[in-house]
Amino acid sequence: MEYSLSNQAIAQSPDKVWYQDTKGKLTYGDQRRRMTALSNWCDKNGIANGDLVLVAVRDEREQASLLCALVCLGIPPVILNPEAPFGEAAPILARVNCRVAIAESELIEAWQLDKLSMLVLRVSAIQNKGTIFNRLLKSRQQQAESIDSWPTIVGQSDLSLSLEFAGEDLGYLIFTSGTTSLPKGVRISFRALCAQMNVLISRYGLKPGDRILNALPFNHVDGFVQGPLLAWVSGATLCRPTAFSPNTVQELIDTVYRERITHMIAVPTMLALMLRLGTDFRDSFQSPEFRVLVSAAGHLEKDLWEKLEDAFGVPILNMYGLSETV
Repeated sequence: MEYSLSNQAIAQSPDKVWYQDTKGKLTYGDQRRRMTALSNWCDKNGIANGDLVLVAVRDEREQASLLCALVCLGIPPVILNPEAPFGEAAPILARVNCRVAIAESELIEAWQLDKLSMLVLRVSAIQNKGTIFNRLLKSRQQQAESIDSWPTIVGQSDLSLSLEFAGEDLGYLIFTSGTTSLPKGVRISFRALCAQMNVLISRYGLKPGDRILNALPFNHVDGFVQGPLLAWVSGATLCRPTAFSPNTVQELIDTVYRERITHMIAVPTMLALMLRLGTDFRDSFQSPEFRVLVSAAGHLEKDLWEKLEDAFGVPILNMYGLSETV
């Protein structure tokens, strides 16, 4: 049996927004072209299904785009925290046989990736559009860069891609946070990943046009899987107004109403903080569009669960589970 993470509905609406943050947006058509370019580059360089590719990128839009594209192409990404110091990253990279590193210049230097026996696809700095100066700077930068840099290899072609793979194929390799020990690699098969997508879409009632708010980092399994990947497969839009911190809770909650969010993915720590700050947030969840508040990444105590549902007047789903159990 073959498995696929493609979404046939996107062919009918390529201008629909798949990903948006404070720096801009990517439509489904944009991401499809990026997938095609990455597939062509991998073919040209002999990178095949199952070859491991390290993604070492801090820019969240590029990180989301690359991780999602690789998984959907059947080329498993190795997901590490891009803020990890060399002392943490080096032992992992020494154990994992990556064929390719797609990395920003700072991390190529910090993690000494150019000293490892792997092909490197450099991620170029992203310039905002708008001013003549920025356009000239971008043009000069592109002339100075190798033709093989990301995202400058992305063209306008949208070729037919083969996106079906065997269930036992590796979907991705992610390393745990290492809070209780050294980071441990967790291998998730394509079969398990597709099953998880089907369960989440069904349980959340996700459909094309829905809008997901998830501010978790993409090196976190619930940040990536329940963020850009879930949005891609379900035909939804992922909204990321800001990273989560105690200082950004108000901004995140305001986004729920302002951006007409339908689903919010949070963690128990964030939910507890929202409850301590009071019930002033209740109105933000009372828009006609909002349907589900999801608690992930940790055990949600029954007392907190009940208090949250009473305070905010919305159903809360507790989707916590170890990465290894997917």
